[in-house]
Amino acid sequence: MRKILLSLVAVAFLLGFARVASAQSAMKPVATVSFSGYGEWMTNIDMFGRLGGAPDMSKGLDMMLQMMTQGKGLAGLDKTRPWGGVFLADEQGKTAFFVFLPATNLDQLAETAKILQNTRIEKSGDVYEIQGLPKTLYAKQSGKWAVLGDEKDNLKLAPADPAKLLGEMPTKYDLAVKFSANSLPAVYREQLMAQLRAGMEVGMARKPGETDEQHELRAGMTERSFQQMKTLLEELDEAMLGWDVDPSASTTHVDLELTARNGTKLADQFAMMKPGKSKFAGFMMPEAAAALNSIGAMSDDDVAQTKNSLDAFHKTMILNLENEGLSEDEFELAKKLLGDLKEFVEKTIETKKMDAGAALLLEPNSAALVAGAAVADGKMLEKILGQLVDDIKETDPEAANAIEMNAETHQGVAFHKLTVPVADPQMKSMVGDVLELVLGVSDQRVYLAAGRDAAAKLKSVMDKSKAAEDQQVPPSRISISLGAIAKFAASLDAGAEAKMQTAMFASALAGAGERDHVLITAKPIERGVRMRLELEEGLLKAVASMVKGLAPMGGMMPPGGMMPPGQ
Repeated sequence: MRKILLSLVAVAFLLGFARVASAQSAMKPVATVSFSGYGEWMTNIDMFGRLGGAPDMSKGLDMMLQMMTQGKGLAGLDKTRPWGGVFLADEQGKTAFFVFLPATNLDQLAETAKILQNTRIEKSGDVYEIQGLPKTLYAKQSGKWAVLGDEKDNLKLAPADPAKLLGEMPTKYDLAVKFSANSLPAVYREQLMAQLRAGMEVGMARKPGETDEQHELRAGMTERSFQQMKTLLEELDEAMLGWDVDPSASTTHVDLELTARNGTKLADQFAMMKPGKSKFAGFMMPEAAAALNSIGAMSDDDVAQTKNSLDAFHKTMILNLENEGLSEDEFELAKKLLGDLKEFVEKTIETKKMDAGAALLLEPNSAALVAGAAVADGKMLEKILGQLVDDIKETDPEAANAIEMNAETHQGVAFHKLTVPVADPQMKSMVGDVLELVLGVSDQRVYLAAGRDAAAKLKSVMDKSKAAEDQQVPPSRISISLGAIAKFAASLDAGAEAKMQTAMFASALAGAGERDHVLITAKPIERGVRMRLELEEGLLKAVASMVKGLAPMGGMMPPGGMMPPGQ
């Protein structure tokens, strides 16, 4: 009886161990690729064709495909369903990949592939062997799908409905790639970190002429960067990169989504990214060549890391001053100024809040920059500035005449002005005979403006910010107007060829109005953040028209797909 019980225990143990081992070796998706499908892409191509003056572009491409396949086209392919691919791995490092095509008839697709690609395709039973590529592939029909893989035996591991692996990606994006960091085997994660560590150690090698202190500072910054990357890799759950075309709005965008694992510091950091109200929302002007607005909160770790970086930067600046050949008095003065500014910035960091805006304003023969940020103690900065001006008056009274403290006030913000004569002709054409610099300071706000009519432009953006301060804005947004940049570039005294190219681009964007922007926006998602880069309709239309104009015969192919002789 005892032997029987021991045998049963042993069997139970072995069965349990087998289940555990099986669970441990289960292959999980590490990377997944999604393609929205042939029909969806033909619709997108028609949008780009319409913007470029060729609305039936997809019909021309379909005609070319018919010619290349000897009239077969894509027989056997369901043009309405998505495509996909997945790379799998287990904890022991075993890998496999599959590609899924929505095939109604793999035999027909194989015949088409033989015509399109110089490959050897043979069928044995129900499996095709495809040779002539960098790696031999195997394919078989599995329900409504054609499954391709790198190993014949792995084909049986493919799921019955591979579309489930793609999730919502085909409905949200035309092309997308998802990386599941949580499924990356530990052996690969360790190899990746080892490679990163090796690369950084090469970068940390002492440079010629570098002092011990300089090398220590640089090595410390590099080590902190490595630790941040390590934390990201360890605490990241998924990363997804997706591209989508929206024919109804005539726009296209790329999204990068990052999500963190539950209960991690990274998840806490992402959770702090929320929409809110900004004192600097007015900087997001459609007419600005470039504009930025950012709000948010900082965690204790963020504060510590930022202060460490600030400390390293401060030490580097002091070391640089020692090599500038300053007198002892000049060195001490500069050192004190840097120390005071460091203390001012540290106090702002310790508030754990961020709110800022900036805009670059470009017009033909006119350039100006305006910026603003929330601070902990604006009066402290004003005191530092006042001390600096007093020191300048003692050492260089003539230079002090260019500084006007408390020149004017707007919205309770004191404007301090500095004017600098401009000698360079190109610079004169942009800012005038005198460069105007304005520092605006209040208790909790600081502004900076430079360029033509700097003070007037700063007042305007402050008024716009005041009117918009009750609006909810995303955590971060950037806007770039290529039309404004092109018009400004065309007005510069550049070479004939450069001037012609910029004038051509500016002309192509002339009809875009305010729809000529590259937009970059960060928004929170569950346990993560989505960063989007979007191209507006006017910009896409300008690029399409320029490509059409540069292509032979305006980018159009004659019937039959062949260019006439001599072209």
